[in-house]
Amino acid sequence: MKKPLLTDCHIHALAFDSKKSEKYGNIIHKSFKNDVSHWYIARNHNLNFRDPDFNEKYISNLNTEIEKSQTVGKGIIFGLDGVYDDKGNLDKNRTDFMITNDYVFDAIQKKKYLKFGASINPMRKDALDELEKSVDRKASLVKVLPNTQGFAPDDKKYKKFYRSIVKHKIPLLIHSGYEFALKPIDQSYGNPDRYKMALDEGVEIIGAHGCATGLMFVELYKKTILELIEKYPNFYMDVSALSVITRTGIVPFLRKHEEILPRLLFGTDFPIPAFIYTFYFSLGLKKFREIKKINNYFDQYAKIMNELGLLPHKPPIVFK
Repeated sequence: MKKPLLTDCHIHALAFDSKKSEKYGNIIHKSFKNDVSHWYIARNHNLNFRDPDFNEKYISNLNTEIEKSQTVGKGIIFGLDGVYDDKGNLDKNRTDFMITNDYVFDAIQKKKYLKFGASINPMRKDALDELEKSVDRKASLVKVLPNTQGFAPDDKKYKKFYRSIVKHKIPLLIHSGYEFALKPIDQSYGNPDRYKMALDEGVEIIGAHGCATGLMFVELYKKTILELIEKYPNFYMDVSALSVITRTGIVPFLRKHEEILPRLLFGTDFPIPAFIYTFYFSLGLKKFREIKKINNYFDQYAKIMNELGLLPHKPPIVFK
């Protein structure tokens, strides 16, 4: 019998412009749909953006893939909130991609292996109400991407939002490093040094992607990571997308510092592919061939992380 050992805390929802998607307020800019990398990702999961049933197939296939996994028992899936103006209103002209919480919550109903994650830009005027709504829906975490959502994580005006997150005991997953898949507003917002105010408020923060800078092998945050690990017991990181070449540079650093390992959470960044070739020389030919034969996405990525010594067998956070 399958044992649900791990929860994948970093899975993205995708939804394209079917009428079912539009009614939820999802936004998909034409340039996003035409991006070659996004087409590659869809094809990698045997999907076609032009398929009118793309949305349903994406969720169904994801649920089935986790069901078949031998290492992952649940996956937390979230959308992406939009860009808001200074008055807290949605700025559709600057929002290239938006998947609403309402859409994600409804899409995963009756999907046994998927858990709801919320995306809430604290700039929105109803951010606290949206958080309460998400808590009522038993959200496992809140995900933000400051670079593209256009907010500074260390701005004092978000203290009330952070305090509400602490009150509800819900972790905050924050994109770390530079962002290129979506149009950035300010790349400095991805610097984990800017998490300190929220950490001081008691927020459990998960820095995505091992807090890699995302600039090939230029890693700018090593000192900051060690400072956060030492000072804040409520600071964690996930291992999502570490096989992507732009983030691979942080892996030797994570492996080197034993004090980091107990703070790691499992995440994949699905549907981003698990790039096995990135670690060909680290794994060696025998292990490489062994992993290449694994035909389950989650088992394959978990095996890569395990061989690198970065698989959290005892995750530091138990998600609702």
